[in-house]
This record gives sequence, C-alpha cells and structure tokens, in this order.
Amino acid sequence: MAIQAIIMAGGAGTRLRPLTCDLPKPLAPLCGAPIMDYTLQLLRKHGYNHADVTLWYRPKDVQSCFGAGRHGVSLTYIIEDKPVGTAGSVLMAAGKARDTVLVMSGDGLTSVDLTAALAYHKQRKAAATLVLQRTDIPLAYGVVMTDSQGRITRFIEKPDWSRVFSSLVNTGVYLLEPQALALIPEDKPFDFGRDLFPLMLEKGMALYGWESGAYWCDVGDAQAFLKAQSDLLAGRAGFIPADPGIRAAEGAMISPDSYVASGARIGRGAAISRSCVLEGAVIGDGAQLDGAIVCAGARVEQGAVLQSGCVLGAGAVAGAFSTLQGQARVWPGIRLVDDAVISDAVQLPSMISVIAGKVHYDTPAQLSTAAAAFMKTGSRKRVAVMYAGKGIAAYHTVLGALSAYGADAVQALGQGTQGMLAFAIPFVSADGGLLCGENTLWTLDKHGLPLSSAASAGLEAAARRQELPALYSRPEAIQSRASLGSHYVQALAKRFYCKTGTTAALQCDSRFLFNLSRDALSLSGHTVDNQSPIAIYLKEDGLQMRWKGEPLSSTRQKLLCLRALQKSQEIIYDTFDLAPEGFDIRPCDWSKECLAQMLLTQDGLSQALLLLRLFSREAPQQALDALPQIAEKQISIPCETADKGYVLEALLKSAVPRPQGGLSARHGDAHALIRPDPALPLMHVAVSAHSAETADELCDFYTGKVLGALRSRI
Repeated sequence: MAIQAIIMAGGAGTRLRPLTCDLPKPLAPLCGAPIMDYTLQLLRKHGYNHADVTLWYRPKDVQSCFGAGRHGVSLTYIIEDKPVGTAGSVLMAAGKARDTVLVMSGDGLTSVDLTAALAYHKQRKAAATLVLQRTDIPLAYGVVMTDSQGRITRFIEKPDWSRVFSSLVNTGVYLLEPQALALIPEDKPFDFGRDLFPLMLEKGMALYGWESGAYWCDVGDAQAFLKAQSDLLAGRAGFIPADPGIRAAEGAMISPDSYVASGARIGRGAAISRSCVLEGAVIGDGAQLDGAIVCAGARVEQGAVLQSGCVLGAGAVAGAFSTLQGQARVWPGIRLVDDAVISDAVQLPSMISVIAGKVHYDTPAQLSTAAAAFMKTGSRKRVAVMYAGKGIAAYHTVLGALSAYGADAVQALGQGTQGMLAFAIPFVSADGGLLCGENTLWTLDKHGLPLSSAASAGLEAAARRQELPALYSRPEAIQSRASLGSHYVQALAKRFYCKTGTTAALQCDSRFLFNLSRDALSLSGHTVDNQSPIAIYLKEDGLQMRWKGEPLSSTRQKLLCLRALQKSQEIIYDTFDLAPEGFDIRPCDWSKECLAQMLLTQDGLSQALLLLRLFSREAPQQALDALPQIAEKQISIPCETADKGYVLEALLKSAVPRPQGGLSARHGDAHALIRPDPALPLMHVAVSAHSAETADELCDFYTGKVLGALRSRI
C-alpha cells in the first residue's frame, strides 16, 4: 500500500492491571502473542509493509518486543516526551503527510477489511473516515451518529446512558487526509474523540463513518480480554491463535474457551473455565478458576478459588484454600496467606528499570530499593551522593536509604553534576556514587564511570528480586561536606589552563551549573561573552558545542576533542569510538591515562574546556577545516536476547573485546564496533571510515558475520 500506516501503542492498560503492571497494554499476551501482533498481521494481509508506532508508556518494552518489525511489516518508533493526546501523537508520526494516513490502535483486536475501508474513504472524498462497529453497551466508547450517506452528524465521547443515541461506536481505526491533520496543534495535548472530530464537525468538513461488520474487541479490561481470547480460540476473531495452548491435563478440566500456556503446570482435580493461565504459572490440586487470569509465574495453591474477574499478577501466590472473590486483583510478587479471602486490590509499587547506569524510577519506594541494590551488588559500603536539578527530594530519600541499609559512610555532597560526582568519588575515598535526579538516578562505579551494561542488569535484577542488604540503621554514617565545587573547578583549571584564553557564550540547564561552568572557564583563562561565535550548551551529563550559531555534529565534536588531545601531546585511546586517519589511537585499556580519558568523555564541562584550549591555539574554523572526513554507517540486526552472547563469542576471531562493552576491530583508518543493544533485541554494527565506500563494505562484512553467527545458532 502506498499510504502511511500509524499504530497508536502508547496505552498503559490501567484497567487491565495487574496483567499490565510490568508491560504496556499492546504487549498484553493474547493466545501466545502480544495484542499488537495481530494488528501487524492485519496490516500485512492488506498490503502494508511498514508502520510508524507511537509510544508513550514503557516505550522500550514495545521496541524490545517487536524490534525492527514482524510478519513482514517493518516498524519505526516515535516516542512522546510528554503526553500529547491521541491526535497529537499521530501528528508526530505523520509530520507533513501529503496523502491519506491510516491510524490503528495497537491494543485492540479487529479483522476489519482495511482495503474496503480505504475504498469507501476515497469514494466519499472524505477528510476523515472512522471505522464503526455496533455494540450493545457503548458507554466506554465514542458514540457516532450518521446520516443515510454515512456522513457523521454527531460524535459523543464516552456518553452516559442518557446520551446513547446510537449503537455505532468508534473502533479507533481512522483514515485521515492532510487537511484533517492540519487541525491538530503541535503545542498542546489533543485527542481525536474529544477534540479533532468535534472540531471537524463544527467546521463542516467531510467526516464519514463506515460500518465494517467485521470482528472488533476493545481489550480494555479483564472481561474483554477473556472475551477476545475466547473468540480467538473459537475462530470468531478472524485470526489463527499464535498458540492455542494445552487443551487437556491429567485429572484436570480445561474448558474450550480457556487458554493454558504450554509451560504452565496443572494439578489433579483442578477446574479451569473461561480463564487464562500464562507461561510458568502453577495451578494446584483441586484449585478452581472461573473467569480468572493467572499471570506468568504466578501460583494458585491447593484448593484455592479464583472467581470471575480475578487477576493474579506475575509471580504472585494465592495461598492454599484462599478465595479471590469477583474482581479481586493481586499485584505481582505478592503472596496471600492460606485461607485468605480477598475481594479488593492488593498491590506493591512497580519495579525500576536500569539502562546504561541510569535508574528510572517512579516512587520513593523504588528509589530506596535502587539505592540499597546499588550497595548490595557492588559491595559498596562508602557511597558519595549528589543531586542534580530538581532532585533534592530524591537526594534525601537516597541518604536515608543508604544509612538504613548499613552503609559505613555516606558522603552527602549537595548539588552537583555527573562530572563533579566522578571527581568526588576518589576525592572522598568512596566505592561509588549516586547522582539524584527528579526521575532518574545516575549510578557511578569506583572509577567515576557509569555502571556497565552487566552491572546495570545486575542492579535491576537485585532490585526486582529484593536482594538487598539487611536493615541495619546507621544514621551516623551520613557525613555532610562543604561543596566540592571549588576543588572540582580548580582541578579542571589545573588540567586545562591556557595563558591566552578565548571567549565563549555559555548556556546551562541550571543556575548552579552556569555558575560552576563560568568559574571553571574563568580560572582556566577564558571569558564568558554572549556575543562570541563559540557557544557552549551544558547539561548535567553532556555538552553541545556551536560555532557561529550552527551546532556541531557529535562526530565533529569528537574529532575536535581528538585534535585537542593530539595538540596537547596526550595519548589518545579509542574511547571516542573513532579511528580517523591522522590520529594515533591506541586500544582502550584500564590504565590511569585511559581511565582519565574515559572520564573526560562523560563530563561535558571537561570537554568544553578541552575544546576551548584548542581554540585558544588555533582558530575554530581552522581546526574544523583540518578535521578528516569521516563516513559513518550503522546497521541494527534483529537478535534475541538469548543469542547476543553467542554472537559476540562467535565474532571473537574477528574483533577484540572493549572495556566499554561489545567488540572492536580496526582496518587501517576504519573502526568497526559490534555491540548488543542494552534493552532491545538488536545487535548494532557501527563503522567509521575515511570513505563512504569503505564504511559500507566494512559494515556489510561485519553484518554478514553477525547474520552467519545467528544462522549457525538455529
């Protein structure tokens, strides 16, 4: 198909919890596959080979599951930085679309004829067409009224019974023309049902509804989920179930409308009716399930009863002879005692995620758990702590958690940056450091470097399994120190001082960072001047350099740093992931000099001072003109998590391990990196070379190596 397809997959699935506590709604498992999997099958059936996917809630989970695509439909992901509404997210994906755009929901199940819908839309010359379906209880949907020609005359979003004037409801499948998309603002949240469609009616635009008559189920809650499951198993949904599940177990009863994963264990005398039992779950002897969902790894002990509408979360346990009455919810990991009677929700906070040394958390409880796990996984008894931006509340939470879990010494260092904390760790003889942000906790090892991928995974696993130090409160361990800002600035000035400084415009994320950076520039011999063509934009964890108003690309910024190190006659290691002609670059190791350069790459202020020292010796334009031309190419190859280690091992004959992770190989002036994605099921091959031809050839060579390793794995 020529038109663009967009899948809205940002839903949190709040009404489906605890099934969706640890995953977004489009990934809710339906007969062996995520719900969105069936959407991709439908798109491919009607000729679509690509779709853009809009994400908001737990975006990396969706990316990890579907990777580059599935069922012959390749995928591109668009992530909302902040909620912009259903229409707003589609606008982000559609951009300046010049043709019809198909919009679908990634968390519903439908067999609608997309080809017929497009033909109807074109025939009516509509600005927008909504695919409609009749339902007996339309309260949770957008109710639509149409005239005899199918033109929509009224749209009522989620009415009460007093406003249900039609049984036709909006299915979340739309065909939109550019003139409809043009009504969506870019600067505020905007929804289809509440905002766009009423506005189109008000303007008298051609808004049509097409009643498909096909199967459709909005998998909004546990009852709808079980209905969709039943319809799939019975062949009413228009799809073949990805996995029909086991149909019988010795001494047990499983109804035809139930799904029991092949990896589940069913005890003798158990009765399972209209229910869902997911992978790794255990159903004890004599247990009874009637309209219940038992999530992955959960246990229903002997004689327990789960009534209609109950959901037992992943890893949760319903004790022997306990009863979960209608609509009871038990959150992941919770154990109910024997003989318990539960009629409400029993829950714990959701877990944290850790990627490349950054802990992402939602609640103070999660933050405390992360701090304790940081101590446990690295045997860190002396920890330096700072806060960045608005992280002062998180800072006090972390200090309390570390002292409560028995730290020997907690250095409370106040406000700082990642580079400042990296400097402070050896200065105060700490085993590691934590930088507290509003929703992020940066974790640094004893060298001041972000935790490796392996250490990050270990920290996350420890937090999820609650493998924490024993509680042993030591409030005396907290030691407040005067700000280390002056020591940090003096150390930077000593390293990067130049007699003939230059001027630079300075912009920072915070007043604290601005004052710190201004002092560092001044002591290093430079002057802050907002009229300077050299502009520095600093964040707590990064640098963006501009020359004459134009931002330098990350590659050119790296090359300038290499030139600055070369001009200072310093040894250059491969921490910048480049091997350009004209630079003598050594393989990275754990020497003192290499560690210092690795720290430099993590500290935006250090990089800024390094570059200003270069510009004091030669004009910026001269330095830029002297840089070698670098061609870069990167390919991402689908690779299941279980295969990543195998691929790296297979490529050891062609490349060498890097301290930062992954493999590295040099071919003259070309540099190849092979590294697994920390979160997604992908293997990345990245090459920098003197020419585009060499980059292409080398990238193809190592891509072939990765694919060959994967083929041999089968």
